[in-house]
Parts: sequence; structure tokens; C-alpha cells
Amino acid sequence: MSVASGADNATVGQLLQLANELTTNRSAALTATAALYNNRRRLIFSLIVMGLGVIGNFLALIILARKKHNKNSKYTFMLRCLATNDLVGLLGMLTAALLKYNFFEEEEVPFFVRLDCVGHVVWRFFGVSSGCIAAVMAAERCMALARPFIYHKHITYELIQKSVNSILLVAVVITFLPFVGFGAYIDETNPEKLKCIRYRDAPGTLNKAYSIFFMVFGSLLCVVIVACNLFVARVLWVIGRSRTTKRYMQYNLVNREKSVRSIDAESSSGTTLYSAQPYSTSTGGGSSHYNMPPPRQFHHSNSVTMTAETSPDEIKFAKLMAFLSISFVICWMPQMIAIPLAIRENRVPKSHPFFIIADVLMALHFTLDPYIYVLSRTKSINWSLLGCIKRWRCGWRGGRLQRSQSDQSRIRTTTTEQNTLDFN
Repeated sequence: MSVASGADNATVGQLLQLANELTTNRSAALTATAALYNNRRRLIFSLIVMGLGVIGNFLALIILARKKHNKNSKYTFMLRCLATNDLVGLLGMLTAALLKYNFFEEEEVPFFVRLDCVGHVVWRFFGVSSGCIAAVMAAERCMALARPFIYHKHITYELIQKSVNSILLVAVVITFLPFVGFGAYIDETNPEKLKCIRYRDAPGTLNKAYSIFFMVFGSLLCVVIVACNLFVARVLWVIGRSRTTKRYMQYNLVNREKSVRSIDAESSSGTTLYSAQPYSTSTGGGSSHYNMPPPRQFHHSNSVTMTAETSPDEIKFAKLMAFLSISFVICWMPQMIAIPLAIRENRVPKSHPFFIIADVLMALHFTLDPYIYVLSRTKSINWSLLGCIKRWRCGWRGGRLQRSQSDQSRIRTTTTEQNTLDFN
């Protein structure tokens, strides 16, 4: 009996051990499957975002290339730089993500790991240079409204080219400093198993100093872009609130006090622009008043008032400037805020959702640039994304929208605003 009982206990123990192994293996398989599903879902989301960015930037470059009459304009040049920068950066990140997901094995070759880490720094440069170009664009618009005479005299196409090249050179130096030892981009503590590391996650005083330096530079770009865009929005919004800007001009010709004329800029024909105040004459003890002055009195001194009403395009441009500032702060500032959270003594864990959200918003910045700067302001294409949405909401309207007669007769307040706003 004792022998049989011992055999039964051994059999039961083996069965329990086998069941535990099966349960453990099943749990591990489920965990691996869930992790793979999450990575694949994250990859699909990233591919969709980057794909939309590639399409948008490619369309933006085609639109800008077709503008033959405006090929040498300063704003078109900066838009080309921005779209090209974002397109190259998105294509690089898209290619790297696909290669890494499909061809990298469990035991990665050190050469490819190092190449991947270098690629991370290069893609970071395209993000920084995008902000630099946007800062030059914002400063150019602000200068056009704040100092119009200096702008037209000194801000030339060649100066804009030099400014863009100079600030891109600064971006190259700041971004590639980890290659010379100031900042980290790869963890080489274990030479047999290299891994990429972000500059904000690297330990050491020198690495933290680089993180702070990078944060200051990025925050400065944000401040410049937001301040300039809000200034432009404020100027145009004030014009829109006032609705009319009157200019009073006096022409001293023959008899100064004889008559007063006013010119109404909103007249649709331009032929009946003159309206006069009552003309009075006195004879003896009385005076007679006439509703209209005698004919052919245009040689007298005239006091002319020109009314320049703000067009709807100016109001839309002001709203666009405000939207640009808000979107840039939303996309960029989380990356800057993540730096002090990562380098402090009791740092936030790397897996915190805030860091993931910051990376997603930075990727969205690459994608949104062409839709904000080019496609949303382009009237020559009816098949753009925003145009399709508008037609879906308002109904299909064939052909181009006809401008109203009053819009055609409006007078721009200054030539500077026209050059600043009419960049399409």
C-alpha cells in the first residue's frame, strides 16, 4: 500500500508541475502577443501620421513649384525650405521605422545599432531646423508690419537666404554636439550590447548640461515664433475691429476755404466718388443756400478722406497667426517640459505617458506644417484636403468663387499688408 501511495503522489506532483509549466508558458505567450500587438498598433499609427505628412509636403512642393510668377519671393523660398526639410525628415523616419521593424533581429548587429542611433540624431536635426525656418518666417512677417520702410529697403531675398542658411548652421552645430562628446546618443557601457539613448535620459553632468542647453534653444524658438505671430495677429485684428482706417489729406490749390470734397473708397464704380458739403453765398443782408455747389469747382482746395476697409482675408490671416502660435506651443513645449522632468534627481519614469504624448505631438508638427502654411492658404487647387472638407460641408460649387463687387473695390490700408498677406 505504501509503495502504491508513493507512486500516486509522484504522479500527482508531475501533473501539477506540468500544469504550472503550461500555465507559465501560456501567460508568457499571451504577454508576448500583447506586446507585439501594441508595437504593431503603434507602428501603424506612426506610419499613418508620417504618410500624411509625406503626402502634404509633397503636394506643397508641387504647388510652390507651379507658382511661376512668385518663384523669387521671400515667402515662397521659406515655404520651399520648410516643406523640403519636413519631407526629407519624414521620409528618413519612415524608412528607418520600416527597416527596424522588418529586418532587425533579436541579436542586433552593433554596426546597425550604431547607425540607428546616429539616425535618431539626424532626425532630431530636421525637427530643430523646422522650428528655425518657422522662426525666420514669423520674424519676416513681423518686420513687414512693424517696420515697413526698413523692411522694403533692407529685407531682400538674398538677406532671407543668408538668414535661413545661418540659422540652419546653428541648428546643425547644436544638434550634432553629441557626436563630439557634449551630450549622449548611444549607451556603450556594454560593448557587446549597444543601445540608443536619448540626450535627456543620459546620466552625468555633461549630458545634463547639454539637455539644459537644448531646452533653452528650443524654448527660445518657441518664444520668437509665438511673439511674432501674436504681434501680426494683433495688428490685423485691430484693423478688423476698427473696420475702417481713414486717411485725411489736404490739397492746397487756389482758394482754401471755398469747398470740401470727400472720396468714398467703397464706391463700386469709381465714377461718382465726389460728394460735397452745401455751398453758401450771401447777397446783401441775406444768404441763400444751395444743396449742390456750382459746376466745375474742382480747382478749389479739397479735403479728401480715403476709407480703407479691412478685407475678410486679413481677418482670416489674423486667425491663422493665432492658430499657428497655439499649435506650435502644443507641439513643441511638451518636448521642452520633458527635459527637466527627465534630468531632475527624482526623475519621472521613462514609460510615463507624458513622454509618449510629447513624441507624438512632435511627429504631428512635421505633418501639420504643409497643411497650415501652404495647403490651407492655396486657392488654385480644389482637390486639397481642406477643400474637400469645405465642399462636403457647403455643397459642391463648380468653378472658382466669384468675388463680390465691393470686395473688388476695397483699398488696402498699406502696401506692406498686401505684400505680407498675399503670399499665395
